[in-house]
Amino acid sequence: EHTLDRCAFLDGNHRRRVVCHGNVIAGVMQGLMWRATNADGTLTYTFVESLKSTYPYYAVRLMGGVLFLCGMLIMVYNVIKTLNSPTITSSIASTPQPEAV
Repeated sequence: EHTLDRCAFLDGNHRRRVVCHGNVIAGVMQGLMWRATNADGTLTYTFVESLKSTYPYYAVRLMGGVLFLCGMLIMVYNVIKTLNSPTITSSIASTPQPEAV
């Protein structure tokens, strides 16, 4: 019963790590490419080359987004199961309703 709760926690934890590491690695790599200069002072890499080198990290961000979506689906499933559980349903039915004034 608690496996989905554990799965949702691990999903969120891994998603943050995947996205964070992918962004940091891509940012450091782009920064180093932008600082690289030739002997005459011109940039070694063009902007487009530095952008193309970060394409694999877009895939890493996509994986993080998919994990995020899975976490949202697990949350929706947990909410539905909680609202349909017998203890919640019986407590809602047995709650006294306020009288109309």
